[in-house]
Amino acid sequence: MEFLDVDAKAKKEKYGLECNETGVCLLDVKSKITPHSARVSVVSQFITFLPAEMIGTYITGQTPATVHHYVKLDPEFLEIEQVHQSMVLRERAYRNELEAFATAPRVPDRFIRADDVNSHLAKSLRSNLDETLTSYGCISIVLNEGSTNGLDVLRETRAAYAVENKTEICPYANHCPPEVVKMWRGPHRCGLCQYAVRSVDHLPAVAAKANQFDEILFALTEKIVAAMNSDDPRYSDAELDRLEEERLRIGEELAGWKVSEEVLDATRCRIAAGEETRRWVVQAPEIILQDLQRVAVPSNATAYLLQRLQECIVYPTLESPQMRAKFDLLRRSLLARTGRLDEAFSFAAPVSPAEECAGLLRSMVEANTLTYDDLVNLLERDQHLQNFAPTHLLPESGVGNGEK
Repeated sequence: MEFLDVDAKAKKEKYGLECNETGVCLLDVKSKITPHSARVSVVSQFITFLPAEMIGTYITGQTPATVHHYVKLDPEFLEIEQVHQSMVLRERAYRNELEAFATAPRVPDRFIRADDVNSHLAKSLRSNLDETLTSYGCISIVLNEGSTNGLDVLRETRAAYAVENKTEICPYANHCPPEVVKMWRGPHRCGLCQYAVRSVDHLPAVAAKANQFDEILFALTEKIVAAMNSDDPRYSDAELDRLEEERLRIGEELAGWKVSEEVLDATRCRIAAGEETRRWVVQAPEIILQDLQRVAVPSNATAYLLQRLQECIVYPTLESPQMRAKFDLLRRSLLARTGRLDEAFSFAAPVSPAEECAGLLRSMVEANTLTYDDLVNLLERDQHLQNFAPTHLLPESGVGNGEK
């Protein structure tokens, strides 16, 4: 009997006639809620804020493809989301942020986001874990032979807790095991961790990470050498010892990233040469499809700065403090070259010097049809500094007090 049924009274009288002599009526309850509709309701609710992999693993016990089959989003929810997006875009337009958003630096083709949910690596891992670990040249750096590594943990847990980062896959959801923290004297030392799993598609980000630690190590070494050569000691012996410990820690981390970079590049070369003939689960690694090769570190300081500019735009977390300062200096230099001196000498610090540099450089290249060599030569010249007229830095005495 339906709720608010107009024939409810007649149906009740008819049903009462079917009761037995004891006055007990057997109920035949029927529900419109089926197991299928229940799964649709649960999945459709959670899919708005959880990935299909997590829903399938922890809630429904299904594959991601099956989870997506049960998704039936409410049209009203979609309309609300569209309205919300329109409001955000309108607000950005009012705050003059839409132009900066539209002209954001493009991701160079030679960089790969292996942590993207739609990357070839991620799709292949979801489809066939074991084949992907082999065909994508996945590695774990192990110092002690016979020790458990990240590949073993991924196969054992079926990547249930794996997190895909820019430079590695962590099988422990980015929570370092106690033995790793104890061995390397601190957490998140991924360059040395035996459980970090890296594929050939991680190579561009691994190279950028190595550059980041190289810059930090160089700056710290210069700081220690200057302190030791100074006639007037600026650091106590205890402070120098701490700086030396920090330099040792960074050197260890840099060595780990360099080893991973060399091993991954050797693996990439074997795959590109056809020495690895295993089939691809979904698609070949992006680094192979795009025929990407490791870029040698330029000896020219300006060329290196431009290379790191691209890396830091694609991988913002791999920007070192030293590079951030150089990007800000380059940004101010570019503003001065274009006559925008007020902005060049402003005390305001930009949120992202790398992105502002990239926007200014792109405008210069497109406006003047510059080649890469032209751009490097232009940045190395300082003709814009020769045009500055002498300026009195000190204010004239008595200004504002009526005195001459």
